[in-house]
This record gives sequence, C-alpha cells and structure tokens, in this order.
Amino acid sequence: MFVLITKMDLVDRQGLNKIIKDVSALVSKAGMVAREKRVKTKRDAVQGAQELCVGSIVPILAVSSVTGEGFRYLRTLLNCLSTAGTAESRLQLVGLPVYFTIEELYNVPHVGQVVGGMLAEGQLHEGADVLVGPMKDGSFEKITVGSIRRSRQAVGCVNPGEAASVSLNLPDGVTLRRGMVLSAIDYQPPVCFEFSANLLLLCHTTKYICVGFQATVFIGSVCTTATITHINDADCLRPGKWAVVRMCFAYQPEVIREGSPIILRQGKTKGMGEVLKVFPSSSQ
Repeated sequence: MFVLITKMDLVDRQGLNKIIKDVSALVSKAGMVAREKRVKTKRDAVQGAQELCVGSIVPILAVSSVTGEGFRYLRTLLNCLSTAGTAESRLQLVGLPVYFTIEELYNVPHVGQVVGGMLAEGQLHEGADVLVGPMKDGSFEKITVGSIRRSRQAVGCVNPGEAASVSLNLPDGVTLRRGMVLSAIDYQPPVCFEFSANLLLLCHTTKYICVGFQATVFIGSVCTTATITHINDADCLRPGKWAVVRMCFAYQPEVIREGSPIILRQGKTKGMGEVLKVFPSSSQ
C-alpha cells in the first residue's frame, strides 16, 4: 500500500507537512506494522517501491496536476513495482473458471452495451457465452461476449490480472449495474446477503456505533448500503478499535469474496477492514 496526496498546490509547505503528519498518524492508528516514508527524491521512490513489495514501509507521495510537481516520483515508483504474482501462479489462474468484475458501464453508439473491468480468473474469449449477475433476485443471465479491447486495441482474449473493455450482446430486459460479474457458463458464483468482516472504525461523530447502523460499503467494484446486524464480543464499535461484525446488504444480494478489502463510509464516519466470511444466499 502507498498513499497519494493530490492537489498539493492548494496549501503551502507548512500545511502540506501537517497533512502528511495527519496521514502518518492515521496509518499508524490502522495497526499497520510498516513504517511511513515520505518520498522526496527519485532515490526515495526506487527504495520505496522495493520495500513496498515486502511490506516494510508505506510510501507517501504528494502531487499536483496544476504544476506537475511530484509526478516523476510517482511514475518512478510505479515503474519499479514488481509484477503481481509469479508466472506459475498466473498459469494456475488461467485454468480456473472465468471471473470478470464489472467496474464501469458505457453505451457506445453502433456498438451497444460495453463494460469495463478486471479479469481475476480464467480466460475471457471473444464470442464466448458467459453468465452475468447477480440480478435483483440473485439469478444470472446467459449472454454473449462481443468484441474485446485493451488500451484501445482489439484483442481476442483477456488473461488474469488484465483490465479490458468488453462489448456484450444482452437479451431484452437485462439491465447491468456496477458490481456485477461475468462468470463461466458452467459456473455460477455464490451470491450473498450477509457477510462477516473484521472492521477498524477510523472516525465517527459520536463515541461508538451500535447494531443497526447503516453505511455505504465498498468491496471491490461493489458499492451499496449495508447494515450492521451483530458485533462479536462487544455491544458497540468504538473509534480506533478492531471488531468482527456481521453485515447485511440492504437492497439485493451481491457477489463478494472472502479476503476482499472493505471500506465503510457514512458522512464523517469512516472504517476499513477485510471480509472474513461470506454466507451464501439460501435460494442458491
């Protein structure tokens, strides 16, 4: 993990140093073992990328889109990062069923519905039949993949870890939304209304949060409202404390995975954590 502070041109050096100090305190409060490191030179960026891979530091960068300051250090940091996973692990992911998360939706003239997202597992081919969902009732619909583009270039397939834009041939009555997934025709991923998560409440307007509190949760490409239905070994959740909570989606079931990062926000209330367990819907 690294921290990127934008719009640094809006404050003076003293104000920027105060913001960085506050960010460092927030990272420490989150219980991270890694130490913070301010990136001020190109050498700092290279060293930060190397130590970031082993989790020993959290680089902090500040950039300005107006003056361009800080972007060369950001580019250096990104260019020095190692490739995620090994060649062997990527080959193993190719052999799994297709799992493509929908992050963006577009309606392109003369093309139709286009989705943008990331392929986590499997291999998505042009012209393949896949499932898309979940719908409001938790079901999936069969659709066909049209053309696929990466970096504006047409490609025949997408491999795990690659982002792509995919045109879809949808049947009548099927409406897509952000947070849906494309999966292999012979594999329907489990959907859930409820899940448990290990949460750290970073800040809140009052002293604690109780059962029944509703907030917007971000889990991968899923962004929806969820309610806290149970707090393990405690009657409330306090700022600066970790707790295992059980949450329920307010409107419809979603596809999420254990181990996914979760962010909780509601007004000035902010929290972060990890999904521990998913409770599949009983209708499956």
